[in-house]
Amino acid sequence: MGATGGPGGRGLHLADRVWRVSREWRWGKLVVALVATGTLAATATSISLGGFSAAVTDNANVAGSGTLLLQEGVGSTVCLSTGTGTTASAAISTNDNATCPASLFASTNLEPGGTTASATVVLKNPGSLAGSVLSLTPGTCTATDNTSPGGLSNTYFGTDAAGFCGKLDVTIENDTGTTTACVFPTASTSPCPAPSAAGTLAGLVSETLPGLAAGGQATYTVVVGLDSSATNADQGLLATVPLTWTLNQ
Repeated sequence: MGATGGPGGRGLHLADRVWRVSREWRWGKLVVALVATGTLAATATSISLGGFSAAVTDNANVAGSGTLLLQEGVGSTVCLSTGTGTTASAAISTNDNATCPASLFASTNLEPGGTTASATVVLKNPGSLAGSVLSLTPGTCTATDNTSPGGLSNTYFGTDAAGFCGKLDVTIENDTGTTTACVFPTASTSPCPAPSAAGTLAGLVSETLPGLAAGGQATYTVVVGLDSSATNADQGLLATVPLTWTLNQ
C-alpha cells in the first residue's frame, strides 16, 4: 500500500510513464519509417515502371493533282490545249492553246451554190480527269482579200468584205460513235440539213456540247459553202473566224 501512495509508488508511476513515452516514441519512429519507406517505394516504382508501346509510320502518303486536257485533230494536224504546242510531251505552262494551225475550211475556191468544203474534227481528253461540259465558242468573222487562188485572182477582189461572212453557209454536226446530231444551225437529234442561209459564219453562236470522260473522244463535222445569193461583189474574198473548243469540269 505504501508503494502505491508513497515515494515508491510515484517512482513506479514515473517509470511507467517513461516506458509509455518510450513505447510511443518507438511507434512514432516506426510510423515515420514506414511512411518514409512507402514514399521511397512509390518514388522508386514511378521511376522504374516500364510499359509496352507500339507504333506504325506511314511513309507512302502522297497527294497529287490530275490533268484535264483537250486534244484537237484535223487531218494530220494535232493540237493540245497545253500552251506550248502540238506534242504529247508538252509541259503545261497554260492550258489554253490559242495558236492551233488547224483549218476547218480547207477550200478557198468556193462558188455560189456549188461544192461545199468539210472537215472532221476529232476531240480527245488525254487527261486523267473527266470534263463534264465541252463548249464551242466562235470569234468574230472577218473578210479580207483572197490571195490564195493564184494568177490574176491575186489582184482582183470583190467589194463586199463587210457582208461576205453572211454569205458563207455552215453546219456543225456531232458524229461521235453512232450519234448523228445537228449542233448548228439548229440543235436536234437528226443530221444537219445541207448548208443554207439559215446558218452562216456571221451567225455562229456559242454551243454547249456533251463532255468528255478521261480518255474519251468526240467527232464533229463542219461543212461550209458559199450561198447561192453571193454576187460579183463577193468574188475573191477570204473569211476568217476563230473557233475555240473548251473542256470544263
